[in-house]
Amino acid sequence: MTDQNNRFSSRLTFLLSALGIAVGTGNIWRFPRIVASNAGEDGAGAFLVAWITFLFLWSIPLIIVEGNYLLINLYPWSKLKSFFDVKIFLNIPKKILHKRSFDRWYNLKKSEIKLSKKLHENDINNGEFIFDKSHGADYLIVET
Repeated sequence: MTDQNNRFSSRLTFLLSALGIAVGTGNIWRFPRIVASNAGEDGAGAFLVAWITFLFLWSIPLIIVEGNYLLINLYPWSKLKSFFDVKIFLNIPKKILHKRSFDRWYNLKKSEIKLSKKLHENDINNGEFIFDKSHGADYLIVET
């Protein structure tokens, strides 16, 4: 397979793919039913015009992708950077990340053994890997 096959053919195809992920097929099937059931005697044309207008003016340009691996400089993740207009990295001190990970699992009522295993075998290792390998952000937000 050539490198060309790993890319979207245009910005529009990427946008449609991202929109499909953001909307989901459940909403595509559900939306017409909701419009029809709430249309009343006057119909729902005005709502549809407003919805489509704001979809193209507001929602589509603001597709935001959150991902821990999007700025990693390793293949295949490094290929993703070119698809995004703005890349932001949240640089949070490791001590704070460790505490937040601990609190997340602690609040889910995990046992001490499961909590420790989850933190040290997964979360902390992944967090440090991402922290060490990520670069190329347009903006760096630092929490102190």
